[in-house]
Amino acid sequence: MIPLGVLILWMTVTHTLDPLGPFGAHPVRVEPGAFPLKFLWLVTAGSFVYTMWWSFALKRVAIDGDTIYISDYSREVALPLSAITEITENRWLKLHPVRIAFDRDTPWGRSIKFMPKLRFAMLNWLSHPVVAELREVAFAARAGRRADLGIDRHGTVDSPRRATFS
Repeated sequence: MIPLGVLILWMTVTHTLDPLGPFGAHPVRVEPGAFPLKFLWLVTAGSFVYTMWWSFALKRVAIDGDTIYISDYSREVALPLSAITEITENRWLKLHPVRIAFDRDTPWGRSIKFMPKLRFAMLNWLSHPVVAELREVAFAARAGRRADLGIDRHGTVDSPRRATFS
C-alpha cells in the first residue's frame, strides 16, 4: 500500500512538471513564470509536511529524583532512570534534537526525541549540557545509586541544575 504522503507528492510533482496537465488529457497554456510559482508551492508544501512530521514526534521530558517523566502534551508516562539505555544528540543541527532509548516499551516506542532549550551564547557544534546531565543521572540510576538532584518534576530547583529539559 502506498502511503498517502507519497501519493500526494507524486500527484503534485506530476502536475507541476507536466505541461499537458495532470493526466495529459488536454493541453494547458503555460504562462511565463507559472513553473517557478508551482515549484515554489511544491517546495513550501513539502517543507511544511516534513516540519509537521518531525515536530509531532517531539516529547516533553523532565526528571525528578530517579524518575523520568515523558509527555506528549496529552498523556504522561513515568519511567525509572535506570530504564534509559542510550542518549544521543545531533550536534550539527541548531536545535540539538536528543534521542533517548529505553530498555522497555513506552506508548511511543523504545525511543523518544526531545529538543532541549536553545542556547544562544554557546557554540552550536558543542554538545548540549543537558545531554551530559542526562547521561550522568542515568548512569547513577543504573549503578544503583539514587540520583538525588534536589529538583522536583516541575522544575523547582534547589541547586543550579536544570530539571525540565524541553
